[in-house]
Amino acid sequence: MIATISPHSINYDEMRQTIMYACRAQQVLNKARRNVDPMIMQLRELRAQVADLQLRLKEAGGSNYTSEYVRGLEKQVKELGWQCADQERTVSQLRAELESAGIADPTLMGKSAALSKAGAAGVGGGAIGAGEVQGGVSAVTYRRTNELLQSELTSANKEIVRLQAKFLESGKMSGKLDVDANSAISNLQAKYDLYRSAFRDWEVHLNHYNTYHWRWATDRIFGTFEDKMNLLMRQCQNLMMDKDARVMDALNRSEGAVLRETANIQRQHLAEVAALTAQYRESIEKLKKEYAAKDEERAKRQRDAASSSESRMQAARDIFEQEKRRWIQESDNMKQSYEEKLATMRAEYQSDLKRLRESLPSTTGDRQRQSVALQEMQEMHEAEVKSIERDMERERKRREAELDLVKKQMSTELSRKEEQIAVRDAQARRTEEEAAKLRRDNLKLQTDMRLKERQLNTEIKDLLLKQENMIAVLTTVVSNYEKNPAHLEKDIEALRAFVSDKDYAAFRVKVKEMAFRDPAGRRASAPMRTPCSVDEQRNREVENIRSAIENMRKTRSDQQASLQQVQQRVYEQLSRSRGFQSGDAADEMSRDGTSASQNGQSAA
Repeated sequence: MIATISPHSINYDEMRQTIMYACRAQQVLNKARRNVDPMIMQLRELRAQVADLQLRLKEAGGSNYTSEYVRGLEKQVKELGWQCADQERTVSQLRAELESAGIADPTLMGKSAALSKAGAAGVGGGAIGAGEVQGGVSAVTYRRTNELLQSELTSANKEIVRLQAKFLESGKMSGKLDVDANSAISNLQAKYDLYRSAFRDWEVHLNHYNTYHWRWATDRIFGTFEDKMNLLMRQCQNLMMDKDARVMDALNRSEGAVLRETANIQRQHLAEVAALTAQYRESIEKLKKEYAAKDEERAKRQRDAASSSESRMQAARDIFEQEKRRWIQESDNMKQSYEEKLATMRAEYQSDLKRLRESLPSTTGDRQRQSVALQEMQEMHEAEVKSIERDMERERKRREAELDLVKKQMSTELSRKEEQIAVRDAQARRTEEEAAKLRRDNLKLQTDMRLKERQLNTEIKDLLLKQENMIAVLTTVVSNYEKNPAHLEKDIEALRAFVSDKDYAAFRVKVKEMAFRDPAGRRASAPMRTPCSVDEQRNREVENIRSAIENMRKTRSDQQASLQQVQQRVYEQLSRSRGFQSGDAADEMSRDGTSASQNGQSAA
């Protein structure tokens, strides 16, 4: 921003507002944004929609013909229609001339009966075609009639060409039978219109039948596919529900046994959990106290800094006000002195001018001397005025420099204060993150302890099974001895071999360690391990849990992606098979399919 300020008292208010606005504008931070025309964005969206529609048209079996090609074909169709109309008018004129000349039409002699039958069929074709959509008449009749009419039209065109040549030869003989010619022309025109209407009706009915048959077949296929998909989804839902029921029953049975077995171990484990919980609570309380002390210290430093910055800013404001008042006083004094000097010089100038006017009737030499003196006085006056202006400009620049220095000091102080506040906020966030991390570690430790409990329960269950097997063996030996005492030595040898086995010896040692070891000592020996090994084991367990969770998430995402791909393929095929429907119907079916798939997923 470029602004002009003036030390004059008249412009003081304007100068003050300009300086205040400049100070505010200096603190504004602008952000650059990309200037994009909304029309360009709309054009891009429309082009994307056109490309999408072209792709859908290709997928639905549409053609690759351009709009220019289609317009050219329409133009050709119109031209051919005009040519057909011209040929029809020519044929009617030739037939009229032949009849006026007394010559019979050869195209109507041999085929009058066939054409009358075809005309009757064409007249009744409307009712038959109307009932075809409802009852289902065969399309072979329409095709045969169409071929018959086309062949007759071709033969009629050939006969017209032949008659044109013949008419040129017998053109002079026409002129006698004008009255009969008009009636014959009207009859021929009526028959021709009847043939054309019958032919058009047959084509319309044939198209209706084909469209109805295609739509019926497509609806039948789509309904069958929909029924199969619904049946498949119901079967999948039933299978998943049966599987969930079996799994829940197995889990309930296993949970009942596990809960009964782990009740005793859990009571022993509660003491250790309580100790660890108390330890973590003490650490959390300690961290809270440290954080509160740090927060209090930070607030105290912030208050000290705020008070010091406010005192400095107040001192700067006082200095600025003093300088401002001194500057105003000096400017007033300078203005007053300037006005006094100007009045003095004006009085001297007026007196000199008066004296010169009085001495005007003197000689020419006096006049020249007076003009020279007047010029010198004017030069002196201009020099004094310029020196005063230079002094004013110098004083103005000095005041501006002082104002800039004060502004820079104030902006520096504000930025330093903002940096201190940002640093304190960052420290507070780091402290909160550390507290959250400690909470997460506590939760992880509790999870690890539960996992260890489950492992210990599994080991105890295996040991109990082994003990039951051993008791069963001993019971069998005793029962055999009671039944047949002669085999006692063999059984004792087998028992000795079993007892001396390495696996059984290891089993006995393990059972003794688990059974005769003091639970309190067993629990107390756990913390005696080195902290490094405990931390390493905990880190390994945490990594294993994380890897298992990531694998489960990855498997779930892959299953969802594959299911979405299958659904997308199915609905694309459905949209291709039902391409004749409108866009609204297709959207409605896609929404119904999406809702059905979502219901199936929720049930699964």
